[in-house]
Amino acid sequence: MKKLIFFILSLFLFISEATADDFIAKVDNNQVVAGEPFELQLVYSGNQNDIQPDLSVLQKDFRIYSNGSSMQTSFVNGVVNQQRSWIIGLIALKDGNISIPSIKAGNMSSESIDLTVLPAGSSVDKIKNKSTENVSEQMAKFETEFIIDEKNPYVKQEVTGTLVIKDYVGLEFMNEPVFSNTDDWTIKIIEQPEVSKIANGREIKVNFAMFPQKSGEQNIPSLQWQAAYYDMSETAKPKSFGFFDIGDFSMMRGIQKPVILQTKPQKISVKPIPAEYGDYSQWLPAKSLSLVSKWADNSPKFKAGETVSREIILSAAGILDSELPELEFNAPQNVKQYPENPKYSLNVYKNEPIAQATYRIVYIPQKSGEITLPAISLKWFNTRKGETETAKIAEQKIYVEKNPDFEELAVKSDNEKQFENQVTN
Repeated sequence: MKKLIFFILSLFLFISEATADDFIAKVDNNQVVAGEPFELQLVYSGNQNDIQPDLSVLQKDFRIYSNGSSMQTSFVNGVVNQQRSWIIGLIALKDGNISIPSIKAGNMSSESIDLTVLPAGSSVDKIKNKSTENVSEQMAKFETEFIIDEKNPYVKQEVTGTLVIKDYVGLEFMNEPVFSNTDDWTIKIIEQPEVSKIANGREIKVNFAMFPQKSGEQNIPSLQWQAAYYDMSETAKPKSFGFFDIGDFSMMRGIQKPVILQTKPQKISVKPIPAEYGDYSQWLPAKSLSLVSKWADNSPKFKAGETVSREIILSAAGILDSELPELEFNAPQNVKQYPENPKYSLNVYKNEPIAQATYRIVYIPQKSGEITLPAISLKWFNTRKGETETAKIAEQKIYVEKNPDFEELAVKSDNEKQFENQVTN
């Protein structure tokens, strides 16, 4: 009788062990590189159907770029036992010590996993992975750096930022660089990326014109750029994540792996508008500025009643066209003046933004004789010299020829107006 009871208890324990639920999480290495992919494996053993892990807890510190699963079924003494695995492709969004949090699946939870995330661009040998003999795997895949030329600018002064990427694996870029937290900045990309050859790869440079909109200590906005590369070391490691997965022809080129290039945070101190500048609403910081006057004809002739057009060109380096002020023109005596709306443009010369506003003014002299076109001036702040300057077009005296027919009509018109005024009064 005792032997029978012992046998039944043993059988019960055996079946319980065969059907016990288990859910674990693991990674190949507890040290990874920020912005580069690694895999998290989740394994469930038991007999629950339709169990799914809740991956939402990963979204705070990681980007999920792939999610595949496989399942194996076994029978032990007539009891069904399942083992289901998930391979989750992850990218750490920041460096430092972070954790893969506990993940829930049904009524079970995995243990959290502590990770050391190395700075973006760190090489594999820094991860102390000595299992590989492949020299290309021990090299850094890429290096990133964001260089700024001015760490103590005035508010709205241009700061040139240069993104430098050293690419050793043939990165394919998925989008344009994206800045985050730009509320206090105006940023514009300058020209197309510059690409040059370097040892074992290429160097990519992208220049940005950056304008802080507030004074005080400011953070340089962080920058991210999504890319991918083909890992040729994994061409012989096909993975199947389901019955209908019959292969991926990209294996011919290796496994495509995404990466996120990101810049390190930097701080700068932005100076306020100098008190001696005066009118803050007219604050105009630039590296250089000029006002130029051009007549439509090289040697214009002025005649009463006839039109003559003139261009006023405002050019400024180190500023965006949207920041150029609108000029005002005083009308000369005995001349009707018709300024048109300015035409704005932004060009780049030697990686420097050059903003330009072109004004066209039409003049119609009403009388013959000498007239004076008023001077045109604009106050601005020279950021290279750190002082206020004034750009100026000097006043110009011109002689208007007689036009008897026009002046006779003008006199009649004046007489008619005077008569109307007398009758009205």
